[in-house]
Amino acid sequence: MAVTLITANVGTIFEMPELMPVWVEEIAKSISMRGTHFAAIHLQEVGGKKFTSSKALMTSLLQQLRQHHLLKNFSHCFGYIDTDAANGDSYTALGLIYLIHRSIRKNIQRYNYVTGGFSSIASDSDEGNSAVQYDGDYDYCVKRKFAVGQFGVHKKSRKGFMQSAWQMHGRVFHLVNVHLFPDTSNVELLQKTRDSSARSRREALEFILVESARHSTRRKDAADTDKNIRVDRENDSKRSRIHHEDSKSADAFFYFGDFNFRLDMSALVTYLTDGVRGKFTRPAPEQPPTRCVFVKRGSREQLLLLEKKKFVVADCDKYDEVVASAATSAVQAGAGSSGPLKQFDWEGDQFPHLFELPVAFPPSYPYKESTDVACAAEFNCTRAPAWCDRVLMSTAAVSMITTGRESPGGAQALSANLPGVVYAPIGLDAVVGDHKPIALSFPLS
Repeated sequence: MAVTLITANVGTIFEMPELMPVWVEEIAKSISMRGTHFAAIHLQEVGGKKFTSSKALMTSLLQQLRQHHLLKNFSHCFGYIDTDAANGDSYTALGLIYLIHRSIRKNIQRYNYVTGGFSSIASDSDEGNSAVQYDGDYDYCVKRKFAVGQFGVHKKSRKGFMQSAWQMHGRVFHLVNVHLFPDTSNVELLQKTRDSSARSRREALEFILVESARHSTRRKDAADTDKNIRVDRENDSKRSRIHHEDSKSADAFFYFGDFNFRLDMSALVTYLTDGVRGKFTRPAPEQPPTRCVFVKRGSREQLLLLEKKKFVVADCDKYDEVVASAATSAVQAGAGSSGPLKQFDWEGDQFPHLFELPVAFPPSYPYKESTDVACAAEFNCTRAPAWCDRVLMSTAAVSMITTGRESPGGAQALSANLPGVVYAPIGLDAVVGDHKPIALSFPLS
C-alpha cells in the first residue's frame, strides 16, 4: 500500500475561490497517480483573509474532493478544521484531511487522545463514512496555537500546530501540521544576521518537537518524561537539540506544513548583485530603513530593489537562471549537488535529528496569485523564492519509509532513488495559489 502526505497553504484559494476546482483537480491527480491508499492533507491559512466565509468554502472544498472521480475508491474521509476565527486565543486556521481507500479500511486505526487508545474506522458492514469536525474540542487530534510574545513574536498570529496519530499494520505514526512565523519585511531580513532572523522559527519548531512527543501514543502520562525524547542544551549556542531515540522503540513522526523557512538573504543578495553595497532609505532620520536599492558599479543601472514586500530583480535573465537552477536535480552527483539558489537554503540544517528527502524541485513560494495559467510557474515580486513548504521526518519515520534499507545519517544520507518514494511539488503547471503543495509518497508494507 502507498501513503501520500501533502502540505498545502490554501490562503489564496479561499481568497480566490475560482481557483478551488483547479486546486482540487491537481490534488486528486497527485493522489491517484501515486497509487495512494492513505492520503493526509495538511492545510494552513484555511479561509485566507475571508474568515467569515471560511467554513462554507471549506465545506465546498471537501465536497469537491469527495466527489472527484479519481477519488471514488476512497471510502472514508475525516477532517478536523479550525475555522473558529471568533476565538482569537486558540484560532490557528489549520486543517487536517485524511482520505482512506476502501481496500485498507479494516487495517487502519486512528488514535483517540481522550480515551488514550486506537479505534477502528470501519466495521464489516461499513462501506463508507465521512466525518468532519469544525472547531471545538477534538477527540482525534491535538491543536496548539503559539501565544503572543512566545519565541519573541509579539504580533498576533495564527501560527501553531495540529497533530494526529494512526496505526497501520502494527506501525504507529504521528502526523504533525506545522505553521511557523514568516519574516515581515525584506529590508529587515537583509539587516539581520541569518541566525537572528530565523530564531523565532527555530525555537517554535523545537517547541513543537517536544510538545508533539508528549502526545506519543507510547506515553501513559503526558506529565512524565518521555523516554524517546531528550533535550540537550549546547553550552556555546544555548540551542535545544531534539534527539529521537532508537527508531525501533519510538513512534514515527512526520512534520509537514508551511515552515516559512527563508533563504540566507544577505548571501543571496550578494550573489544577485555581485557584492554591490546597497543604499538604504529611511522615511525619517529616526525611523528604520524601508527601502534598499542596489545599483551596478560605474553606472546608474538598478540591480535589485527591496522594500517591505518587494523583491524586484532588474536582471531578469540572471534571476531566471538562478530560479531555474533550483529545479536541477539535487542528486545528479549521487548524494547532493544542487543549483546556486539551493545553496542559500539553510534553516533545516539547524535540526540534525530531523531528515528530509533531497529537494529536487523549485521553491514552493511565492508564485503569482493569478487565474492565468500562463503565470503558473512565475514568481511574485514580493519575496525571495524559498522552500517554505516541506516534509520533515524523525529517525523512526525515515526507517519507516526506507524499510530498513538505509540508516539515517543526516539529510544527505537519504537517497532520492528509493523504490516507490516520491518527494515533489503538486501543480507546477497549474494556478493553485502563491504556495505550491508539496507531497511525499512512500510504500508501507
